[in-house]
Amino acid sequence: GGFESGYIAPDPLNSNLVYSVGWFGTVLRFDRVTGQIATVYVPPADYKTVWETPLVYSPREAHTLYYGAQYLLKTTDGAATWSVVSPDLSNSPQHPAEVKKPRGGHQPDPEAEEEDPTAEADKDSAQFARTGAIHTIAPSPREDGMIWVGTSNGLIQLFRANAWQDVTPPDL
Repeated sequence: GGFESGYIAPDPLNSNLVYSVGWFGTVLRFDRVTGQIATVYVPPADYKTVWETPLVYSPREAHTLYYGAQYLLKTTDGAATWSVVSPDLSNSPQHPAEVKKPRGGHQPDPEAEEEDPTAEADKDSAQFARTGAIHTIAPSPREDGMIWVGTSNGLIQLFRANAWQDVTPPDL
């Protein structure tokens, strides 16, 4: 990858191509034959990402690479084109995004001001998009078309039978 942390996704069909996440949610491709590094995806300004934006190949569809913002995106043509394949997964009727999930066992104070995400006291805060973004993507290695997604605001979404479902446990 191009940075000190982040997802790295070697192309399972071409071992000379390696994809990684760059600054501000961009996707980079490194060609080991030519030594070229190319930016192959730049998210729109209104996309929300986490510090380590997920970038994952499907274990069952080797040509499918997934990317997470508040939407799940995929490419099947080597990052030439990307398509949005989900609604905003950081929101659901069951768990609206504007309701902050408690962390560390305490309830957030609705009257309190929003914390500065760069505050020294909250060293992990850069990992949590305050408004919600996909934090992890897990395509099933056993079932075609099954994808698990976890968001930075505490939601767990499941894509199965061509439909998205919020499967967040109520006590999580």
